[in-house]
Amino acid sequence: MSSKNSGLSPLGALAIGMGGMGAVALGAYVMNGWIKGDLNYKIEKAVQAAMREQLTSLKGEAKDQIIHALLTPQFARQPSALQMSSLSRLPTLHQTQSAPPIVDSSDEKSGHNKKVYKLVLTGGPCAGKSTALARVKGFLQSRGYFVATVAEAANFLHQNGVTYYPKEPLMFQRAVTSIQRDHEERIFKYCEEIAMHKDCTVFIYKIYDGRSYCDEEAWMTVLRDVGLPLSEEALRSRYDAIFHLVTAADGAEKYYTKMSDGKMVRHEEPAQAVALDKNLQSAWAGHPKHFILKNTGTFDDKINNLVSGICSVLGIVATKRKAAKFLLLSLPKSFPASGLHNMSTSIFTKTYVRMPDNQGKDSVVMFVRERYQTNFRVTEDKKDLEIRSYILKTIRTEDNQNIEEIRTLSLREYKGYLSFADSDRVVVRQKRVQFTFDDKFYEIVEYLKPVKTPRLLLLNVHQSQEDVEPMKAKDVPDFIPVEREVTKEREYSAHYLSMKLTKK
Repeated sequence: MSSKNSGLSPLGALAIGMGGMGAVALGAYVMNGWIKGDLNYKIEKAVQAAMREQLTSLKGEAKDQIIHALLTPQFARQPSALQMSSLSRLPTLHQTQSAPPIVDSSDEKSGHNKKVYKLVLTGGPCAGKSTALARVKGFLQSRGYFVATVAEAANFLHQNGVTYYPKEPLMFQRAVTSIQRDHEERIFKYCEEIAMHKDCTVFIYKIYDGRSYCDEEAWMTVLRDVGLPLSEEALRSRYDAIFHLVTAADGAEKYYTKMSDGKMVRHEEPAQAVALDKNLQSAWAGHPKHFILKNTGTFDDKINNLVSGICSVLGIVATKRKAAKFLLLSLPKSFPASGLHNMSTSIFTKTYVRMPDNQGKDSVVMFVRERYQTNFRVTEDKKDLEIRSYILKTIRTEDNQNIEEIRTLSLREYKGYLSFADSDRVVVRQKRVQFTFDDKFYEIVEYLKPVKTPRLLLLNVHQSQEDVEPMKAKDVPDFIPVEREVTKEREYSAHYLSMKLTKK
Protein backbone atom coordinates (compact mmCIF):
# COMPACT_ATOMS: atom_id res chain seq x y z
CA MET A 1 0.00 0.00 0.00
CA SER A 2 1.67 3.23 -1.11
CA SER A 3 0.61 6.84 -1.52
CA LYS A 4 1.55 6.59 -5.21
CA ASN A 5 -0.84 3.71 -5.89
CA SER A 6 -3.68 5.12 -3.83
CA GLY A 7 -3.47 8.61 -5.32
CA LEU A 8 -3.23 10.20 -1.90
CA SER A 9 -0.89 12.95 -0.85
CA PRO A 10 1.75 12.13 1.80
CA LEU A 11 -0.73 13.48 4.36
CA GLY A 12 -3.30 10.99 3.17
CA ALA A 13 -0.76 8.18 3.35
CA LEU A 14 0.07 9.24 6.87
CA ALA A 15 -3.61 9.06 7.83
CA ILE A 16 -4.03 5.54 6.44
CA GLY A 17 -0.80 4.35 8.04
CA MET A 18 -1.96 5.55 11.43
CA GLY A 19 -5.54 4.37 11.22
CA GLY A 20 -8.29 5.19 13.70
CA MET A 21 -8.34 8.73 14.99
CA GLY A 22 -5.31 9.64 12.87
CA ALA A 23 -7.15 8.66 9.67
CA VAL A 24 -10.28 10.61 10.65
CA ALA A 25 -8.38 13.74 11.65
CA LEU A 26 -5.89 13.78 8.77
CA GLY A 27 -8.48 12.69 6.23
CA ALA A 28 -10.71 15.59 7.27
CA TYR A 29 -7.72 17.90 7.08
CA VAL A 30 -6.92 16.88 3.47
CA MET A 31 -10.45 16.60 2.07
CA ASN A 32 -11.65 19.94 3.44
CA GLY A 33 -8.85 21.84 1.73
CA TRP A 34 -7.29 23.33 4.86
CA ILE A 35 -3.76 22.75 3.58
CA LYS A 36 -3.35 26.36 2.47
CA GLY A 37 -5.20 28.05 5.30
CA ASP A 38 -4.86 28.37 9.06
CA LEU A 39 -5.27 25.20 11.08
CA ASN A 40 -8.53 24.40 12.72
CA TYR A 41 -7.62 24.14 16.41
CA LYS A 42 -9.60 20.99 17.18
CA ILE A 43 -8.27 19.15 14.14
CA GLU A 44 -4.70 20.07 14.98
CA LYS A 45 -5.13 18.83 18.56
CA ALA A 46 -6.63 15.56 17.34
CA VAL A 47 -3.81 15.03 14.83
CA GLN A 48 -1.14 15.70 17.39
CA ALA A 49 -2.72 13.40 19.98
CA ALA A 50 -3.10 10.60 17.46
CA MET A 51 0.46 10.92 16.19
CA ARG A 52 1.92 10.84 19.67
CA GLU A 53 -0.17 7.81 20.56
CA GLN A 54 0.30 5.80 17.37
CA LEU A 55 3.75 6.46 15.90
CA THR A 56 5.84 4.75 18.58
CA SER A 57 3.81 1.54 18.34
CA LEU A 58 3.87 1.17 14.57
CA LYS A 59 6.19 -1.30 12.85
CA GLY A 60 7.12 -2.45 9.40
CA GLU A 61 5.61 -0.96 6.27
CA ALA A 62 3.19 1.36 8.09
CA LYS A 63 5.96 3.05 10.07
CA ASP A 64 8.23 3.28 7.01
CA GLN A 65 5.38 4.90 5.12
CA ILE A 66 4.89 7.53 7.80
CA ILE A 67 8.60 8.33 7.94
CA HIS A 68 8.69 8.57 4.13
CA ALA A 69 5.68 10.91 4.15
CA LEU A 70 7.24 13.13 6.76
CA LEU A 71 10.47 13.52 4.79
CA THR A 72 9.22 14.08 1.24
CA PRO A 73 9.47 17.53 -0.34
CA GLN A 74 5.71 17.60 -0.83
CA PHE A 75 5.14 17.15 2.89
CA ALA A 76 7.82 19.73 3.70
CA ARG A 77 5.71 22.30 1.88
CA GLN A 78 2.58 21.48 3.89
CA PRO A 79 1.64 23.63 6.91
CA SER A 80 4.27 23.50 9.62
CA ALA A 81 1.93 22.30 12.36
CA LEU A 82 1.92 18.82 10.86
CA GLN A 83 5.62 18.58 10.12
CA MET A 84 7.58 16.57 12.62
CA SER A 85 7.14 19.30 15.23
CA SER A 86 3.87 17.67 16.24
CA LEU A 87 5.92 14.87 17.75
CA SER A 88 7.67 17.30 20.08
CA ARG A 89 6.27 18.59 23.34
CA LEU A 90 6.01 22.21 22.30
CA PRO A 91 2.82 24.12 23.08
CA THR A 92 0.26 24.32 20.26
CA LEU A 93 0.46 27.73 18.59
CA HIS A 94 -1.15 29.21 15.50
CA GLN A 95 0.74 28.63 12.28
CA THR A 96 2.84 31.45 10.81
CA GLN A 97 3.43 31.72 7.07
CA SER A 98 6.96 33.10 7.37
CA ALA A 99 9.65 33.62 9.99
CA PRO A 100 8.61 36.38 12.42
CA PRO A 101 11.04 39.28 12.66
CA ILE A 102 12.93 40.34 15.76
CA VAL A 103 10.29 42.04 17.87
CA ASP A 104 10.97 45.25 19.72
CA SER A 105 7.97 45.57 22.03
CA SER A 106 8.51 49.27 22.65
CA ASP A 107 5.85 50.16 20.06
CA GLU A 108 2.75 52.19 20.86
CA LYS A 109 0.55 49.11 20.94
CA SER A 110 2.39 47.26 23.70
CA GLY A 111 3.46 50.17 25.88
CA HIS A 112 6.44 48.08 27.04
CA ASN A 113 10.13 48.35 26.30
CA LYS A 114 10.98 44.66 26.02
CA LYS A 115 12.53 42.60 23.29
CA VAL A 116 13.07 39.03 22.18
CA TYR A 117 16.73 38.47 21.36
CA LYS A 118 17.33 35.66 18.91
CA LEU A 119 20.86 34.34 19.35
CA VAL A 120 22.57 31.45 17.55
CA LEU A 121 25.01 29.21 19.41
CA THR A 122 27.03 27.13 16.98
CA GLY A 123 30.46 25.59 16.53
CA GLY A 124 32.35 22.48 15.49
CA PRO A 125 32.31 19.09 17.23
CA CYS A 126 33.44 19.05 20.89
CA ALA A 127 33.44 22.84 21.18
CA GLY A 128 31.69 22.96 24.56
CA LYS A 129 28.28 24.10 23.27
CA SER A 130 26.18 22.10 25.75
CA THR A 131 28.14 23.33 28.77
CA ALA A 132 28.20 26.87 27.39
CA LEU A 133 24.45 26.91 26.83
CA ALA A 134 23.71 25.66 30.35
CA ARG A 135 26.12 28.20 31.87
CA VAL A 136 24.75 31.14 29.87
CA LYS A 137 21.15 30.13 30.50
CA GLY A 138 21.73 30.22 34.26
CA PHE A 139 23.55 33.54 33.97
CA LEU A 140 20.67 35.21 32.11
CA GLN A 141 17.94 33.68 34.28
CA SER A 142 19.63 35.12 37.36
CA ARG A 143 19.58 38.53 35.61
CA GLY A 144 15.83 38.37 35.19
CA TYR A 145 15.60 37.08 31.62
CA PHE A 146 13.18 34.46 30.38
CA VAL A 147 15.39 32.05 28.41
CA ALA A 148 14.12 29.58 25.82
CA THR A 149 16.20 27.20 23.72
CA VAL A 150 15.53 25.51 20.40
CA ALA A 151 17.06 22.05 20.38
CA GLU A 152 19.10 20.78 17.45
CA ALA A 153 16.79 19.19 14.89
CA ALA A 154 19.31 16.54 13.81
CA ASN A 155 19.45 15.15 17.35
CA PHE A 156 15.64 15.19 17.50
CA LEU A 157 15.47 13.07 14.34
CA HIS A 158 18.17 10.66 15.51
CA GLN A 159 16.38 10.12 18.81
CA ASN A 160 13.23 9.21 16.89
CA GLY A 161 14.97 6.70 14.64
CA VAL A 162 15.38 8.89 11.53
CA THR A 163 18.91 8.90 10.10
CA TYR A 164 20.76 9.92 6.95
CA TYR A 165 19.65 7.93 3.88
CA PRO A 166 22.52 7.61 1.33
CA LYS A 167 20.22 7.00 -1.67
CA GLU A 168 18.49 10.35 -1.02
CA PRO A 169 21.29 12.60 0.28
CA LEU A 170 19.15 15.74 0.56
CA MET A 171 16.20 14.06 2.25
CA PHE A 172 17.71 14.19 5.75
CA GLN A 173 18.99 17.76 5.37
CA ARG A 174 15.56 18.82 4.13
CA ALA A 175 13.94 17.27 7.20
CA VAL A 176 16.48 18.86 9.55
CA THR A 177 16.00 22.32 8.06
CA SER A 178 12.20 22.23 7.99
CA ILE A 179 11.94 20.94 11.57
CA GLN A 180 14.45 23.50 12.82
CA ARG A 181 12.45 26.25 11.11
CA ASP A 182 9.14 25.10 12.58
CA HIS A 183 10.50 24.75 16.11
CA GLU A 184 12.13 28.17 15.92
CA GLU A 185 8.99 29.89 14.75
CA ARG A 186 6.74 28.26 17.34
CA ILE A 187 9.05 28.98 20.27
CA PHE A 188 9.73 32.49 19.02
CA LYS A 189 5.99 33.15 18.75
CA TYR A 190 5.58 32.01 22.35
CA CYS A 191 8.38 34.31 23.49
CA GLU A 192 6.77 37.26 21.72
CA GLU A 193 3.89 36.96 24.17
CA ILE A 194 6.23 36.70 27.16
CA ALA A 195 8.19 39.71 25.89
CA MET A 196 5.15 41.92 26.38
CA HIS A 197 6.10 41.78 30.07
CA LYS A 198 9.64 40.43 30.34
CA ASP A 199 12.91 40.51 28.39
CA CYS A 200 13.48 37.23 26.57
CA THR A 201 16.43 35.48 25.02
CA VAL A 202 16.03 32.59 22.59
CA PHE A 203 19.05 30.41 21.85
CA ILE A 204 18.91 28.75 18.47
CA TYR A 205 20.87 25.69 17.41
CA LYS A 206 22.01 26.40 13.86
CA ILE A 207 19.29 26.30 11.19
CA TYR A 208 21.80 27.84 8.78
CA ASP A 209 24.55 25.36 9.68
CA GLY A 210 23.14 22.99 7.06
CA ARG A 211 24.92 25.19 4.52
CA SER A 212 28.24 23.64 5.57
CA TYR A 213 27.00 20.11 4.72
CA CYS A 214 25.86 20.94 1.16
CA ASP A 215 27.25 22.52 -1.96
CA GLU A 216 25.55 25.73 -3.05
CA GLU A 217 23.18 24.13 -5.56
CA ALA A 218 22.01 21.48 -3.08
CA TRP A 219 21.54 24.07 -0.33
CA MET A 220 19.39 26.25 -2.62
CA THR A 221 17.28 23.17 -3.37
CA VAL A 222 16.77 22.51 0.35
CA LEU A 223 15.80 26.12 1.03
CA ARG A 224 13.38 26.14 -1.88
CA ASP A 225 11.75 22.88 -0.80
CA VAL A 226 11.12 24.03 2.78
CA GLY A 227 10.03 27.55 1.90
CA LEU A 228 12.94 29.54 3.36
CA PRO A 229 14.48 32.62 1.70
CA LEU A 230 17.09 31.81 -0.93
CA SER A 231 19.10 34.89 -0.02
CA GLU A 232 21.88 34.14 2.46
CA GLU A 233 21.62 37.69 3.76
CA ALA A 234 17.91 37.23 4.45
CA LEU A 235 18.61 33.97 6.31
CA ARG A 236 21.32 35.49 8.48
CA SER A 237 19.19 38.55 9.26
CA ARG A 238 16.71 36.34 11.13
CA TYR A 239 19.10 36.45 14.11
CA ASP A 240 20.52 39.19 16.32
CA ALA A 241 23.96 37.62 16.80
CA ILE A 242 25.96 34.48 16.09
CA PHE A 243 28.28 32.92 18.68
CA HIS A 244 30.67 30.33 17.26
CA LEU A 245 32.62 28.12 19.69
CA VAL A 246 35.68 26.68 17.97
CA THR A 247 36.15 22.91 18.23
CA ALA A 248 38.65 21.66 20.80
CA ALA A 249 40.46 19.97 17.91
CA ASP A 250 41.70 23.43 16.91
CA GLY A 251 43.83 24.81 19.75
CA ALA A 252 42.91 22.43 22.59
CA GLU A 253 43.67 19.10 20.97
CA LYS A 254 44.21 17.11 24.17
CA TYR A 255 40.61 17.81 25.20
CA TYR A 256 39.05 16.65 21.93
CA THR A 257 37.05 13.48 22.45
CA LYS A 258 34.38 11.49 20.66
CA MET A 259 32.81 10.45 23.98
CA SER A 260 30.41 12.14 26.37
CA ASP A 261 28.87 10.58 29.49
CA GLY A 262 30.46 7.28 28.48
CA LYS A 263 28.77 7.27 25.06
CA MET A 264 30.07 7.76 21.54
CA VAL A 265 28.45 11.05 20.49
CA ARG A 266 30.59 12.10 17.51
CA HIS A 267 32.55 10.31 14.78
CA GLU A 268 34.78 13.04 13.33
CA GLU A 269 38.54 12.66 13.56
CA PRO A 270 40.31 15.85 14.74
CA ALA A 271 41.19 16.95 11.19
CA GLN A 272 37.59 16.44 10.06
CA ALA A 273 36.34 18.39 13.06
CA VAL A 274 38.59 21.33 12.21
CA ALA A 275 37.46 21.31 8.56
CA LEU A 276 33.79 21.25 9.59
CA ASP A 277 34.42 24.06 12.06
CA LYS A 278 35.98 26.22 9.34
CA ASN A 279 33.00 25.55 7.04
CA LEU A 280 30.59 26.66 9.77
CA GLN A 281 32.57 29.86 10.33
CA SER A 282 32.41 30.60 6.61
CA ALA A 283 28.66 29.95 6.50
CA TRP A 284 28.00 32.70 9.05
CA ALA A 285 30.81 35.05 7.99
CA GLY A 286 28.50 37.70 6.53
CA HIS A 287 26.60 38.39 9.75
CA PRO A 288 27.43 41.81 11.29
CA LYS A 289 27.59 40.34 14.82
CA HIS A 290 29.55 37.14 14.32
CA PHE A 291 31.56 36.25 17.44
CA ILE A 292 34.25 33.55 17.10
CA LEU A 293 35.39 32.16 20.45
CA LYS A 294 38.75 30.46 20.13
CA ASN A 295 40.57 28.09 22.48
CA THR A 296 42.95 30.62 23.97
CA GLY A 297 43.52 30.21 27.70
CA THR A 298 41.26 27.91 29.68
CA PHE A 299 37.75 26.71 28.87
CA ASP A 300 36.51 29.09 31.59
CA ASP A 301 38.11 31.94 29.64
CA LYS A 302 36.25 30.80 26.55
CA ILE A 303 32.90 30.79 28.37
CA ASN A 304 33.62 34.16 30.00
CA ASN A 305 34.31 35.63 26.57
CA LEU A 306 31.00 34.17 25.38
CA VAL A 307 29.14 35.74 28.31
CA SER A 308 30.81 39.09 27.64
CA GLY A 309 29.76 38.96 23.99
CA ILE A 310 26.16 38.15 24.89
CA CYS A 311 26.11 40.97 27.45
CA SER A 312 27.30 43.41 24.79
CA VAL A 313 24.44 42.37 22.48
CA LEU A 314 21.83 42.58 25.26
CA GLY A 315 23.25 45.82 26.66
CA ILE A 316 23.79 44.53 30.21
CA VAL A 317 26.83 44.60 32.49
CA ALA A 318 29.26 41.70 32.12
CA THR A 319 30.31 40.53 35.58
CA LYS A 320 33.14 38.36 36.83
CA ARG A 321 32.31 34.71 37.39
CA LYS A 322 34.07 34.40 40.75
CA ALA A 323 32.18 36.12 43.55
CA ALA A 324 33.20 37.74 46.78
CA LYS A 325 31.35 36.03 49.64
CA PHE A 326 30.11 37.63 52.88
CA LEU A 327 28.38 36.36 56.01
CA LEU A 328 25.21 38.34 56.80
CA LEU A 329 23.79 39.35 60.16
CA SER A 330 20.23 39.26 58.87
CA LEU A 331 18.16 39.67 55.75
CA PRO A 332 17.68 43.26 54.50
CA LYS A 333 14.71 44.99 56.12
CA SER A 334 14.01 46.89 52.90
CA PHE A 335 15.42 47.54 49.46
CA PRO A 336 16.15 50.84 47.71
CA ALA A 337 13.27 52.42 45.79
CA SER A 338 15.52 53.08 42.80
CA GLY A 339 18.72 51.77 41.26
CA LEU A 340 17.89 48.10 41.82
CA HIS A 341 17.15 46.06 38.68
CA ASN A 342 15.87 42.60 37.66
CA MET A 343 15.14 41.27 41.14
CA SER A 344 14.10 37.63 41.21
CA THR A 345 13.60 34.95 43.85
CA SER A 346 14.42 31.29 43.25
CA ILE A 347 14.72 28.06 45.21
CA PHE A 348 17.80 25.98 44.34
CA THR A 349 17.94 22.30 45.32
CA LYS A 350 21.33 20.65 44.88
CA THR A 351 21.77 16.87 45.21
CA TYR A 352 25.22 15.32 44.97
CA VAL A 353 25.27 12.02 43.10
CA ARG A 354 27.75 9.19 42.80
CA MET A 355 27.42 7.17 39.63
CA PRO A 356 28.53 3.50 39.57
CA ASP A 357 31.46 4.21 37.22
CA ASN A 358 32.72 6.97 39.56
CA GLN A 359 32.74 4.97 42.78
CA GLY A 360 35.92 5.68 44.73
CA LYS A 361 36.99 8.50 42.40
CA ASP A 362 37.44 11.54 44.63
CA SER A 363 38.66 13.49 41.60
CA VAL A 364 35.10 13.52 40.19
CA VAL A 365 32.28 15.53 41.80
CA MET A 366 28.79 15.41 40.33
CA PHE A 367 25.53 17.03 41.35
CA VAL A 368 22.11 17.72 39.87
CA ARG A 369 20.34 20.98 40.57
CA GLU A 370 16.77 22.15 40.29
CA ARG A 371 16.08 25.87 39.93
CA TYR A 372 12.52 26.88 40.80
CA GLN A 373 11.80 30.51 40.03
CA THR A 374 8.82 31.51 42.11
CA ASN A 375 8.11 35.14 41.28
CA PHE A 376 8.50 35.36 37.53
CA ARG A 377 5.42 37.44 36.73
CA VAL A 378 4.38 38.03 33.16
CA THR A 379 0.64 38.61 33.19
CA GLU A 380 -1.40 41.69 33.95
CA ASP A 381 -3.23 40.07 36.86
CA LYS A 382 0.15 39.30 38.50
CA LYS A 383 -0.18 35.53 38.45
CA ASP A 384 3.18 33.77 38.66
CA LEU A 385 4.61 31.77 35.79
CA GLU A 386 6.21 28.67 37.27
CA ILE A 387 9.67 28.10 35.85
CA ARG A 388 11.68 24.99 36.69
CA SER A 389 14.98 24.03 35.09
CA TYR A 390 17.43 21.21 35.77
CA ILE A 391 21.15 20.71 35.18
CA LEU A 392 23.83 18.09 35.76
CA LYS A 393 27.26 19.47 36.67
CA THR A 394 30.40 17.33 36.61
CA ILE A 395 33.73 18.60 37.96
CA ARG A 396 36.85 16.59 37.14
CA THR A 397 40.36 17.30 38.34
CA GLU A 398 42.97 16.73 35.64
CA ASP A 399 46.55 18.03 35.70
CA ASN A 400 45.72 20.10 38.81
CA GLN A 401 42.97 21.87 36.88
CA ASN A 402 39.22 21.65 37.49
CA ILE A 403 37.30 20.85 34.32
CA GLU A 404 33.56 21.56 34.48
CA GLU A 405 30.85 20.10 32.29
CA ILE A 406 27.24 21.26 32.56
CA ARG A 407 24.32 19.63 30.81
CA THR A 408 20.69 20.67 30.78
CA LEU A 409 18.36 17.87 31.92
CA SER A 410 14.72 17.02 31.38
CA LEU A 411 12.57 16.37 34.44
CA ARG A 412 12.72 12.62 33.73
CA GLU A 413 16.52 12.67 33.54
CA TYR A 414 16.72 14.73 36.73
CA LYS A 415 14.59 12.23 38.64
CA GLY A 416 16.72 9.40 37.27
CA TYR A 417 19.90 10.94 38.68
CA LEU A 418 18.24 11.40 42.09
CA SER A 419 18.26 7.62 42.48
CA PHE A 420 22.08 7.83 42.62
CA ALA A 421 22.16 10.38 45.45
CA ASP A 422 25.43 10.25 47.40
CA SER A 423 24.66 8.66 50.80
CA ASP A 424 27.58 10.53 52.38
CA ARG A 425 25.97 13.89 51.66
CA VAL A 426 22.77 15.73 52.45
CA VAL A 427 20.59 17.65 50.03
CA VAL A 428 21.34 21.39 49.93
CA ARG A 429 18.39 23.75 49.47
CA GLN A 430 18.77 27.51 49.19
CA LYS A 431 16.51 30.49 48.70
CA ARG A 432 18.27 33.06 46.54
CA VAL A 433 17.25 36.67 46.00
CA GLN A 434 19.14 38.04 43.00
CA PHE A 435 19.38 41.57 41.62
CA THR A 436 21.68 44.07 39.93
CA PHE A 437 22.73 47.23 41.77
CA ASP A 438 25.40 49.78 40.89
CA ASP A 439 26.76 47.63 38.01
CA LYS A 440 27.28 44.64 40.32
CA PHE A 441 25.28 41.44 40.63
CA TYR A 442 24.11 40.56 44.16
CA GLU A 443 22.82 37.23 45.40
CA ILE A 444 21.45 36.84 48.93
CA VAL A 445 21.52 33.15 49.87
CA GLU A 446 19.41 31.75 52.70
CA TYR A 447 20.12 28.10 53.53
CA LEU A 448 16.92 26.10 54.05
CA LYS A 449 18.78 22.75 54.18
CA PRO A 450 20.83 21.69 56.00
CA VAL A 451 19.15 23.53 58.86
CA LYS A 452 21.52 25.72 60.86
CA THR A 453 21.08 27.59 64.14
CA PRO A 454 21.25 30.49 63.73
CA ARG A 455 20.15 30.31 60.11
CA LEU A 456 22.95 30.67 57.61
CA LEU A 457 22.74 33.80 55.44
CA LEU A 458 25.35 34.60 52.81
CA LEU A 459 25.88 37.26 50.17
CA ASN A 460 27.62 36.64 46.84
CA VAL A 461 28.75 39.70 44.89
CA HIS A 462 29.90 39.47 41.26
CA GLN A 463 31.72 42.63 40.29
CA SER A 464 31.80 44.20 36.86
CA GLN A 465 34.64 42.98 34.67
CA GLU A 466 35.82 46.59 34.64
CA ASP A 467 36.37 46.59 38.43
CA VAL A 468 40.02 46.25 39.41
CA GLU A 469 39.90 46.29 43.20
CA PRO A 470 38.33 43.25 44.94
CA MET A 471 35.07 43.78 46.83
CA LYS A 472 35.39 44.26 50.60
CA ALA A 473 32.82 44.27 53.39
CA LYS A 474 32.95 48.06 53.61
CA ASP A 475 31.95 48.29 49.93
CA VAL A 476 28.65 46.42 50.41
CA PRO A 477 25.60 48.77 50.27
CA ASP A 478 24.23 49.84 53.67
CA PHE A 479 20.84 48.15 53.19
CA ILE A 480 22.56 44.71 53.35
CA PRO A 481 23.76 43.98 56.95
CA VAL A 482 27.20 42.33 56.57
CA GLU A 483 29.10 40.66 59.40
CA ARG A 484 32.37 39.79 57.63
CA GLU A 485 33.95 38.47 54.42
CA VAL A 486 34.22 34.67 54.08
CA THR A 487 35.36 34.32 50.44
CA LYS A 488 38.23 31.97 51.23
CA GLU A 489 36.57 29.99 54.06
CA ARG A 490 35.52 26.61 52.68
CA GLU A 491 33.09 25.97 55.57
CA TYR A 492 30.67 28.32 53.80
CA SER A 493 30.65 26.46 50.50
CA ALA A 494 27.72 24.27 49.49
CA HIS A 495 30.15 21.43 48.78
CA TYR A 496 31.37 21.47 52.40
CA LEU A 497 27.94 22.01 53.93
CA SER A 498 26.53 19.00 52.04
CA MET A 499 28.95 16.59 53.73
CA LYS A 500 27.70 14.68 56.75
CA LEU A 501 29.49 15.29 60.04
CA THR A 502 31.38 11.99 59.85
CA LYS A 503 33.05 13.05 56.58
CA LYS A 504 34.06 16.63 57.56
